[in-house]
Amino acid sequence: MKTLESAGSILGAKSRAFALATAGRFAEALPIYLELSAELPDDADVWYLRGAVHERLGQSREAVAAVRKAVDLQPQQADWVNHLGTLLESGKDFAGAEECYRKVLLMNPDHCLGRYNLGNVLNKRAEYNEAITHLRQALQYFPSEPRVHYGLGLARYRLGNRGEAISLLQKAIALDPRYADAHNVLGMALQDAGDSYGAIACYEAALRADPRHVYATNNLGGALMAQGRVQEARNYFRQAMDIKPDWPVPESNLIFSMNYDVADKAAVFEAHRAWGRSHAPGRQAPVFRNIADPDRRLRVGYVSPDFRTHSVMFFVLGWLRNLDRNEFEVYCYSNVAKPDTTTEQLKRAGVVWRDIHNVPDQIADEIIRDDQIDILVDLAGHSADNRLLLFSGRPAPVQMTWLGYPNTTGMSAMDYRVTDSWADPEGLTEDLHTEQLIRMPHGFLCYTPIPDAPVVSSSPFQDRGFISFGSFNSLPKLTKSVVKTWSSILQEVPASRLVLKSTGLNERLTRTRISEQFQAHGIAPDRIVALPAAAKVRDHLGLYADIDIALDTYPYNGTTTTCEALWMGIPVVALAGTSHVARVGVSLLNQVGLTELIAQDEESYVQRAVELAGDAARLSDLRSSLRERIARSPLCDSIAFARTLENVYRDVWRQWCAK
Repeated sequence: MKTLESAGSILGAKSRAFALATAGRFAEALPIYLELSAELPDDADVWYLRGAVHERLGQSREAVAAVRKAVDLQPQQADWVNHLGTLLESGKDFAGAEECYRKVLLMNPDHCLGRYNLGNVLNKRAEYNEAITHLRQALQYFPSEPRVHYGLGLARYRLGNRGEAISLLQKAIALDPRYADAHNVLGMALQDAGDSYGAIACYEAALRADPRHVYATNNLGGALMAQGRVQEARNYFRQAMDIKPDWPVPESNLIFSMNYDVADKAAVFEAHRAWGRSHAPGRQAPVFRNIADPDRRLRVGYVSPDFRTHSVMFFVLGWLRNLDRNEFEVYCYSNVAKPDTTTEQLKRAGVVWRDIHNVPDQIADEIIRDDQIDILVDLAGHSADNRLLLFSGRPAPVQMTWLGYPNTTGMSAMDYRVTDSWADPEGLTEDLHTEQLIRMPHGFLCYTPIPDAPVVSSSPFQDRGFISFGSFNSLPKLTKSVVKTWSSILQEVPASRLVLKSTGLNERLTRTRISEQFQAHGIAPDRIVALPAAAKVRDHLGLYADIDIALDTYPYNGTTTTCEALWMGIPVVALAGTSHVARVGVSLLNQVGLTELIAQDEESYVQRAVELAGDAARLSDLRSSLRERIARSPLCDSIAFARTLENVYRDVWRQWCAK
């Protein structure tokens, strides 16, 4: 061996390699360790040091192999096993890392780094309760280590214990004011607690510490969008895309934001298609084991992050319970981070339940294939925590999207999108979708109100002597054109007021900003009533008692808010647009027979609202009759809806079999 000969001996070679590595000359040390390990295949020290050199040179795979060989030779070296765990963890092999750390603690329960590392990797595996147990013990070893406080804070946050999480994260930041990850998660906790301005300050602090912190960049965009500052939000989504081009989330957020106010429909479609090309390119269709029998019992799977108390579930629970289980076996693939009572209701709804939260796409793909799902349905689109990438591998023969997002996915692997002829009239929107449109004959939505909804109140104008318009839609939907049009309505109806309710309106700065937007159109602040979000759905519905007429937003229409208003006896005035997102109101009002409340332009939108405000008898009649009318309409007929949906599934399945 040339290297060993030049060093004079194996001992000399070891000394030379070690000296080079200690001096940071890893590229020079590596050839010596390669020869030493070939000459001394049973020398654990050589293999371990070789692994350390590979690691410093960024050769992760080689580092793992070398350190693993060292551990195989000397399995009782706890520090080496711990090091192997850190290498595996860096390579995203969290299960392998966890196994290593547990071995370390079996050898030495007081191994402080092993204890911390186990808690840390358990956080990454979403095993938060056990993570807390180990991190608490690690805190005894490292009371001034910010990473331990951060790990505990992260686990508490993921478990929904915001108060404890905030305190722990603040402690981590006090110990290390430039701890970007801690600032970021603290921002997330504050945002969940309703303090969006505090959250924004945290994200900005994270970016001062690390200007390329992609998660803080994306989260800052999300916080701004929640406040209705859509244009500012887009800047940060684009920055996050630049920092991490292969991460699909910021681009999903960007194209989601385009639904609020981008008039160029072709540009919006192209943005969705660009997302699909970048992150979900079409693959060759795999060979499926599914039996191509057009009339057999089918397995239908639903993928959603919203199998919890969420607005989407008002449009799922009714028909899901009524699907014919003799014809369809129903699977739910849940990406829910924090299950709740609604989650438990769904589990008891005659479904096969699969929890895929934190399950990688490749593993989830295998689960769905093993289940031999015939039709896989996405219920989220580009909304938060979606699993669209799972569909790009085509784990099921037929794939469709529906409900949770008012636009195309942009994916070539998504076969169908469920809609109706009101939201997507034939010839109007086909060229805005990568999917083939399936039009439900009586509407694509089926609403199931909560059973304990408050009784319908009398019209508030009868007691107060003035009309109260209202909108409970999210703040990003309050575009400049919406504010201008609503201001025109208020000007046309003297003494009237506008009741707004949305997450974010609990914050004074946001209320002031919204009020100033109306003041710019001559509307005094006392005519705008801003209400914060209610904790319970029943309390939320009770706030509709303060409204006479609901005003739909545009171009991004309301869905749940429109159904809630109608259920509480309140007519909704809507403006028909030229794309799905701007025609959901058209669909809902057609389903319940209130087509006279649909306007075709802003001028007629104002006119309809003003005319309705001046018709006290009509308002009283609608107030007293709407709930029964809605209950008997196709919108709330979950049994008929289920039968229609079954026909849709059977039809697309037969088409697949025919191919």
